[in-house]
Amino acid sequence: MGSVGRLALVTLTLSTAVACGSTPAASDSKASSPVAEQHIPDVWDGSCAAPATGKTYDVGPDKALAAIGDVPWLDLGPGDRVNIYARPDPYKEKILIAGKGKKDAPITVCGIPDATGKRPVIDGSGATTRPDMVSIYGRTQDRGLITVSPPKGSEWGAKPQYIVISGLELTGAYPGNTFSDFSGAQASYPDNAAGIFVERGEWITVRNCVITGNGNGLFVASGDSEEVLSRHILVDGNEFTNNSVVDRDHEHQSYVEAEDTVYQFNHYGNTRAGSLGGGLKDRSTGTVVRYNVIEGGQRLLDLVEAQDSFPVVGKLPSYHQTWVYGNLFSLGNEDGSYAIHYGGDSGSVETYRKGTLYFYSNTVAFRMDQSKAWSGSIFELSTGDETAEIWNNVFYATSATPGQPPTEVSLDRLSGVHNLGKNAFSTTIVQWRDESEREGGSVKGWTQQLTFTGDPGFIDVVAGDFRPKPDSILVGAAGSAPVEIPDGYQVGFEYSLSAGVQERGETADIGAYATH
Repeated sequence: MGSVGRLALVTLTLSTAVACGSTPAASDSKASSPVAEQHIPDVWDGSCAAPATGKTYDVGPDKALAAIGDVPWLDLGPGDRVNIYARPDPYKEKILIAGKGKKDAPITVCGIPDATGKRPVIDGSGATTRPDMVSIYGRTQDRGLITVSPPKGSEWGAKPQYIVISGLELTGAYPGNTFSDFSGAQASYPDNAAGIFVERGEWITVRNCVITGNGNGLFVASGDSEEVLSRHILVDGNEFTNNSVVDRDHEHQSYVEAEDTVYQFNHYGNTRAGSLGGGLKDRSTGTVVRYNVIEGGQRLLDLVEAQDSFPVVGKLPSYHQTWVYGNLFSLGNEDGSYAIHYGGDSGSVETYRKGTLYFYSNTVAFRMDQSKAWSGSIFELSTGDETAEIWNNVFYATSATPGQPPTEVSLDRLSGVHNLGKNAFSTTIVQWRDESEREGGSVKGWTQQLTFTGDPGFIDVVAGDFRPKPDSILVGAAGSAPVEIPDGYQVGFEYSLSAGVQERGETADIGAYATH
């Protein structure tokens, strides 16, 4: 989408400023309030907008290199750049990125659009593989169209570093599709193949890509020791759509397990028809989800426990803190009816996040008919050891079809601690799906909420434009934060499909958007 393409103009400055922000002391006025652990995500941000400092390889029509496989991928080092130019037909070639860039000289893989703005397309169906593209684990090549992994023969603990993947459209890494592997043999993608598969890596930026029609859109893996832990992942300004696998719930638009992961300015659209996967699924540590539009999947946001990396990250304070702010979450009849899951899903509750979800300045909209889903909930906290600090959000519930009964929406299903600052709720939303099923959860501050009947003053609900009109009851209605917000986690931007990225400014409006 055109709005996604504009994101790269602002994110370099934004991400660097946030990652490097200083930490303020708690103010006297909030000395008695709970103070959030002041952990600033150390996510590096590189950009194709910065000049290359090493060798440049141009791929495309009338360029020095005609094919992606003509690039000496395993020789790429600090400052090197691969420019892949758009052409009428897709490139059908797989890529292994295995090198190490540097902070001031990253390895950049940059899609160059044509005159109409169309990105270069790389299609995994029928793709070929350069013979020397062999990772440390040979069959890792099955898992991705673009794979980030150390090459064969690497020392234990080697990791690709400072990598930027930007401006591409990636498709076709889907079960049933075949490709030619590095040996020339025909192989098939497994269910969990991804448009981009990071087997391990550090300081990886995925920006301004369209990732569509794969098993997983983006998959980042981590292991159980420092040598195989991925960290510092930035997912910035991408379009995820039509990923996940029919009749399966294990593949998602993005699925990441790493230390320090930030998602910002992305659009998560509908998952593949007939699939059971989710939108943004995350098992990371120190996760930040900000300024995204997420509107597809069985769960829109699934924040669950670390698995393989738990022995390394489970002791970190940041494992128990998750930050979600400035997002639009929009559910319709084609989606699951449970929006935000926090805690864990394996049944091994000792590894669950057991911390705090900081959830503020978001807009959550249910437009669902009861004939499609009888009930749904905004949150699903896994156990009584999970807490949500919730303030300055708008929670809206209506039917998708005029005149039809809407889905019955609750704050939560079963458990968890919910501390409410000031928020705005549709009057039809209740605390619990079924009081008789509740497992000791609690809600504090319910009677102090702003409530509304019907539309609170959005610009155009039918068109999905949830920005407030000037006379909306959300304008000027925000309350103060119930916790001290560390520098770098303040709400400074907003992202909508209609207006793109905008600075939010100094406003006191409830929800993901302010009046302008």
